[in-house]
Amino acid sequence: MDGLDALSEVEKLKILKNIRIGCASDKEFDSYIEKYRGSMDADEVKRRLEGYFLEDEFALLCHLLNICSSISSLGQNSIGNDGLKIPDYLVTFDTELGEYPCFVEVKTTRNLETSKISNGMLNKYIDYAKKFHKPLYFASRIMFGDNFLWILQSSNEFIRNGKKTKINFLTETSGFTLLNDYTISICQPFKLELQFKKEKNESGIYFTDYGYLDDLIITVANTGQNKAVMSTTKDISISYRDILFVNILFDFFTQNQYVTPTPNGFTVIKNGELMRSEFISTLVLKVNHVIAPTSSSEINFNASRFLSEIENGKESYIDKRKLLILMNKINSRLEYNGLNPILSFGDLGEPGARRSMLNSLFNKT
Repeated sequence: MDGLDALSEVEKLKILKNIRIGCASDKEFDSYIEKYRGSMDADEVKRRLEGYFLEDEFALLCHLLNICSSISSLGQNSIGNDGLKIPDYLVTFDTELGEYPCFVEVKTTRNLETSKISNGMLNKYIDYAKKFHKPLYFASRIMFGDNFLWILQSSNEFIRNGKKTKINFLTETSGFTLLNDYTISICQPFKLELQFKKEKNESGIYFTDYGYLDDLIITVANTGQNKAVMSTTKDISISYRDILFVNILFDFFTQNQYVTPTPNGFTVIKNGELMRSEFISTLVLKVNHVIAPTSSSEINFNASRFLSEIENGKESYIDKRKLLILMNKINSRLEYNGLNPILSFGDLGEPGARRSMLNSLFNKT
């Protein structure tokens, strides 16, 4: 591809992004970076490409949250008009009051807040949105420690908040109503036991360190008496596939894992941490990060590749609907055994804030 030398850095990066989607690992992709990076430093290429992949993470998030009837990438320049900037996506959100179409520009950072955007650049995005009589939103991915969060702000909110995004803006802006975001919390302590056997069994699910998956048991404390509430041997509604997903789900709510040898294999025990919480928007991405097929040398979740696989019929992913079915199944088994649920669902903002913000988006009182 000798013609790449005549392209701009942005166009080269877009081509390299598509090449990366077709590569099975970062190691395989390194040779393409070296060949086609031109005057750009290899680390700079990787850093800038990460921004493109995180833009696609927003599209993946919208799909996994089941909140959009359509989301279209607008990765183009405004031909012949340098005074306009085209946002990353045209999104139609599904809400209780109907469809809400808008443009979305994605901003990402590895810090607690995004960098400010200049007035000139901001006005170019706003002017573009005005030409099509649609609102403009800014979707920002921020990080705190090893965790991350997506926050969505209207252009007016974005300007009011200093043209940047911080974690405390989550409940102060209208975007969480469009994302339909809320918290999942552990409301009582529990113990999760994964049981493995050396011999092959009907599950056919093999863990290198422990053997074949045999059962999952969730135990909670009930007035001083421990009570098992979920087990594949006792509940025909719990499948081995459910066990895998329950294990992945509760990895984000448990601590102090330890392994106990048994006569026929091993038992892995994890303790549930009281009041540990996750946003459903973050949780659904984390769960799919775990089940995404990556090489052992690849630590970064490539949302672009994962999204491409979904578009081509990939079935082994968990969206919010499937996740809620699984969580409700767990809570139902608890209630069936006369216990309170392990998982609780919490709204964001003040009581009534979600509906009030949604009404304002549709100009309803």
